[in-house]
Amino acid sequence: MARPRIFISSTFYDLKHVRYDLENFIRNLGYEPIMNDRGNIPYSSDRSLENNCYDEVSRCDILIGIIGNNYGTSSKDNDEKSISMEEISTAIRENKQVFVFVDKAVLNEYQLYLKNKDKSDIEYVAVSDKRIHKFIEEVSSLPMNNAMIPFESATDITGYLKEQFAGLFQRLLQDRANITEKTTYTTINEILKELRETVETAQEKTEDFLGKFKGTSFVYSSPIRVLRNRLHIKNFHFFVSNKEALIETFEKMCFSQEEPDPFPFDDTLVFVREYNGIKTTITISEEIFEQNTKIKHTLSLSQAEEYIKVEETEIEDDPNELPF
Repeated sequence: MARPRIFISSTFYDLKHVRYDLENFIRNLGYEPIMNDRGNIPYSSDRSLENNCYDEVSRCDILIGIIGNNYGTSSKDNDEKSISMEEISTAIRENKQVFVFVDKAVLNEYQLYLKNKDKSDIEYVAVSDKRIHKFIEEVSSLPMNNAMIPFESATDITGYLKEQFAGLFQRLLQDRANITEKTTYTTINEILKELRETVETAQEKTEDFLGKFKGTSFVYSSPIRVLRNRLHIKNFHFFVSNKEALIETFEKMCFSQEEPDPFPFDDTLVFVREYNGIKTTITISEEIFEQNTKIKHTLSLSQAEEYIKVEETEIEDDPNELPF
């Protein structure tokens, strides 16, 4: 029986324990891990070892990229990237399902790199080569397939992947159920025509969406997780990474923006909605944003909980209001 093939891409010596934990996790799910150091990649005599790795990435269904503090071996075709970086780039070009995990310390220092990348006298301590930061910037600038998930241990990675794999499987079942339902009342040609129109419409909506949000990165950050929990949002996800997109999202949820009080934060955003007898007030500290108004991806869950307050109160009936 065919099984999903998952390529694990990373430098070896500094991340070998993480690689082996991921290998066991993937095998326990019944999937097939593909790892260069395990001899899973067939090498041909007419191709370099490096290019054989890229060929194998193209044959896989999912790529898990792990970026640590070590640059690794440079690619022979592109000295600006290591082999593991080029593997990730290949998967993105091939439109594979890609999950990129970045060491938390590296991701924290990445903000320093963004502010000083044009300076030649800056020394970075979290990475062995600043080309790592340059590669993170390159992937982050992509409009799609660009999520960067921080991690401190293999447990962080496997926990995230469990949720993602479950979501992908649920989506597959839902899509299959929808197609089965359609076949009961239409022909195959009509289905193909409808799918073609749906893809074209989705592409137009995607381009319009990205234009409105000005390059929003689809990263499920801690502030967004806190908002979902405190607003009891279970039936849909919203993915935003800057202030403008956050304000627009609240407007679509029927919240109105109000002038803030100085308490509990000095600089705040305040949103209010009255619905079904409940008044909901959301107070968000400006501390969750970078100077460029993007949401900080490096905030911990506890910090996000401190900066975001949600209050729900019952709306009292007006005693002077006529009962009709």
